[in-house]
Amino acid sequence: LVEIMEDLRKQLLEISKDVISNIASLGCCSACICGLLNIDFHIELQHIQNILINDMGITITENICTTCINVIRMANEQSFVEDIISQINQMEYQFDNFNISVSIPTSSLIRSFAARMELGFEEYGSTFDVKKMVKNCIYKLIEKSTGATFDKESKFMIVINFKHEESNPEALSLAPLLEKPNGKRRGTRKKNTLSLIAIRNILEDISSEKIKELIPEPLTILQSLPEFGITCSRSPIYLAARYNKYSR
Repeated sequence: LVEIMEDLRKQLLEISKDVISNIASLGCCSACICGLLNIDFHIELQHIQNILINDMGITITENICTTCINVIRMANEQSFVEDIISQINQMEYQFDNFNISVSIPTSSLIRSFAARMELGFEEYGSTFDVKKMVKNCIYKLIEKSTGATFDKESKFMIVINFKHEESNPEALSLAPLLEKPNGKRRGTRKKNTLSLIAIRNILEDISSEKIKELIPEPLTILQSLPEFGITCSRSPIYLAARYNKYSR
């Protein structure tokens, strides 16, 4: 852990304090600051925050993160993972390994994109993936708490679905951009929301002027935390055997 922290501290200290302060001023959490700088991290958020605050004098928001809507912060909380494990135990599942699927609010994708637009693509990372960060945080804490191992080939699947009603209108504001010039639609639209695929397709070629028109700067501070639900499933096991029919 000490080596990991020192490596992260070194990476952050190599970046101008003004650059990091600029990102923090948007209301980003410590994880989103690293994400927007394309810095990968493998330690808990509290350690990152300590480096930013104590070593660099950066002020980190205590409000809901304007970029990831606190889903990364939630995924790093032991109490959150304990809640997940408790729900799995109530379903009476037993597992030595597991796979995990995560669904995040589409607005977090839009907001991370808008933050990059506001900061400038050339200077800041364009590969920031909130969903990947959330998934990595959750599966590592589940491993730590249960002793089970994460395995992409596991037959036991944990599905975690984050929702955020307050920010849904941001995604719906992009609905008019679903239409292509040939009249076909990009991605799919569900009731009162847009799919993640549809949002990604829209953001692939949207202009910075258009995103600023639809999602005004600076990003608004949200008042409510995301809600989440989980479902679990296990792939069926097929047993092969020889059937002998004997006459009586």
